[in-house]
Amino acid sequence: MEPLRTPSLEITDDEGRVRARLHVDEDGRVALDLADSHGNIRTRVGVAIDGTAGVELRSADGTLSALLGSADNGSASLELLDASGTSRASLGTWQDGSVTLVVNDKACTRRVTLGSFADGEAGLDLVDPNGIQRVAVSDRPDGPTGLTVWDASGTLRALLAHGLNLNAAHRLNSGTQPAATGRDLDIGQMTQPEQSFWTSQAYSADGSDRGLTAQPALS
Repeated sequence: MEPLRTPSLEITDDEGRVRARLHVDEDGRVALDLADSHGNIRTRVGVAIDGTAGVELRSADGTLSALLGSADNGSASLELLDASGTSRASLGTWQDGSVTLVVNDKACTRRVTLGSFADGEAGLDLVDPNGIQRVAVSDRPDGPTGLTVWDASGTLRALLAHGLNLNAAHRLNSGTQPAATGRDLDIGQMTQPEQSFWTSQAYSADGSDRGLTAQPALS
């Protein structure tokens, strides 16, 4: 028996309404569209000519609610959107082995970033509604683990780190502020010393230090 060959195929319900359509579009993408009883496409499964595959989920008014994608380089991602179509959360695994989770607020401001990266680093960044980073937590296999806190103006207010040597700690005490992202914290660029220290520091509102405490870590 010869296979059925056609550029598109439609399936209808008992009332003649198209509920599913399988087709190849002019860009070479093959897609399966699934519609509700009102003719609204609610689900679309497609594979692009470059090998990228995706699944779209839509609400009754056509607003994209979720998008699942997979690229031919091994990357995959899931994006969730709210009723207005604003991206609120995305989870991705990337070609280099990194994994990230990003959460946005209603204004699409990135508020939370959580990641595990190919170089062995893991980090968490928290941002306020104005886009100012307020908290960063970072851990590196070849460097210290640290927690950094900024106020609403972006001024460094507190630092807690494990694995700093005293020279690095005193550089921080002299007023050197970490960079504005958890992945680029100065503490993460300082390698582990022969003896690890717990280091804590507080800063006043004008950025001046309130004092440094450093003590050897328990072995």
